[in-house]
Amino acid sequence: MAKITRTIRVRGSKLTTGFIFFFTAISLLIIGWLKDARGLIWTAVVILVLLATLSLVRRRTVVTLDEKGIRYKSPFWDLHFLWNEVQSCGIYYVRNREVYLEQAEHADITHREGWPLTIFVSTRSNYFPSREDRFINRRDIHFRWNREAWDVIARNVSREALGGV
Repeated sequence: MAKITRTIRVRGSKLTTGFIFFFTAISLLIIGWLKDARGLIWTAVVILVLLATLSLVRRRTVVTLDEKGIRYKSPFWDLHFLWNEVQSCGIYYVRNREVYLEQAEHADITHREGWPLTIFVSTRSNYFPSREDRFINRRDIHFRWNREAWDVIARNVSREALGGV
């Protein structure tokens, strides 16, 4: 059995948006109940069901880093890359819909300044996510910044995959 080096639960960072939708749904539910408006009640129920579904999906998304490789498991994907299969990896952030590479030594400062960072790992050589190509697929994994996770990745992948970082 492989020793697990690091397990990360991936959760969305849209907490404020979730609260807005939740309170909107509750408000619609109360107003619909008071005014006997079924349309408002059904709209509120649909919003609450969608929020619950998104919450369940987020809770079931796990990134595991162990001595063999990196594993991304969600309700939609079950990917496993061995460390020697990783051809490129890095850290990026998105500002004004443009993707910018970030160096690992400056990542904590950038993260504290409010730019949400993302780690990418790919089996494609010389891969860097563009603004249209930042999705998880069979060859690329993206997950939120975590210093411990990056340290494990940097320790286990080749120097070429790190881009000489």
